[in-house]
Amino acid sequence: MTSALRLGLNNQQLFGRLACLQKCVVPCTSASTSAEKAGTKMDKYWKKNSQRNRPLSPHLSIYKYHIPMMLSISNRITASIVTGAFFAAPMIYLFGTKDFAGYYALLQNSGPLVQSGVTFAKLNLAFCFSFYFWASIRHFVWDTGKGYSTEQLYQTGYALLAATLLTTAGLMCL
Repeated sequence: MTSALRLGLNNQQLFGRLACLQKCVVPCTSASTSAEKAGTKMDKYWKKNSQRNRPLSPHLSIYKYHIPMMLSISNRITASIVTGAFFAAPMIYLFGTKDFAGYYALLQNSGPLVQSGVTFAKLNLAFCFSFYFWASIRHFVWDTGKGYSTEQLYQTGYALLAATLLTTAGLMCL
């Protein structure tokens, strides 16, 4: 409306131009007919699937869980946790009081429930860091084109788990 005022058009001229545009534009009836065709096809599809007793979404129930698949999922989860921790730690430092001695004294004087919570958080972070570290090494080996056979996938998967547990235990001793 403001652009029409800038052009010096009154309401009658503006509505006249809009009416002209409406006449020039061809009504789109093909979209409604194609939507009706798609609806008909979908109705036939769902009717056929219900007659054959097909499940709606079998993608999770038909796969047999195996170690490479679970390690791949775990790698993504641990990568997210490690990334979050490495972004959160500097933010806590920047916006916190920067009194680590005070935090440490507070944790030492707190009860066993808080100390066990800190130990649990340390264990989780150590595990996630260890797992992601060794999984990244495994992926670097894959980038060389080695280790893709099924037997090697399982061997390196078990080695990854063993290395993760040993590294986690070592980090917990620090």
